[in-house]
Amino acid sequence: MSWRGRAGIVIWNGVVPGAQAEFERWHDEEHIDERLAIPGFLGARRGLAIDGSGEYLTLYEVADADVITHGAYPERLNAPTEWTRRTLPLFRGAARSLCRVAETSGGGMGEGGGDHLVALRLPDGEALDAMTRADLWEEAARLVAEGVLLGAALLLRDDAASARRTAEHDLRAEHLATPAGALVGEADGEDAAITAATRLEIASPGASAGTYRLQTRR
Repeated sequence: MSWRGRAGIVIWNGVVPGAQAEFERWHDEEHIDERLAIPGFLGARRGLAIDGSGEYLTLYEVADADVITHGAYPERLNAPTEWTRRTLPLFRGAARSLCRVAETSGGGMGEGGGDHLVALRLPDGEALDAMTRADLWEEAARLVAEGVLLGAALLLRDDAASARRTAEHDLRAEHLATPAGALVGEADGEDAAITAATRLEIASPGASAGTYRLQTRR
């Protein structure tokens, strides 16, 4: 299957000016490893926006929704490390959705995928209506069939899980947005990623797509 597992976490964030190196060091040396040590966390990727905005995209593949609603993951959210306590206040413009996987296509979302990520951020608030969801996924599947995307997955927000407040919320300097989900994909090369992002935005009016150079894959 192109996306490992039946659930996932999608995170968008920037950081305050001058904090990129500290964020990346924390993320690479502690945070990703901490998450992947949780049973049921199957993989992680991080990309940096190619538009120079400084926005990061982080994706976690998760075995199923129970992993993100029970047990070790919520326990970790309520017991952040000292390094996490120092780093989360540096976040700006953060959004996070804990999701169930609705659709997958292609083979690029696991190991050995592309060098760019694409993420269509669905609007905050109400979930997608059935027609918009069908149109969006039809375009995503077409992009995979044409080879523009190596793989794609449609992740839809788990409302109860995403709304749950934890100790990490209190560390953030800004409100944490919870988009209705995301259409994520991998591409080989910047041109393919930009093409996919443009076409996905056309297929889903009101949603915004970003393209990211892959920095980390675990």
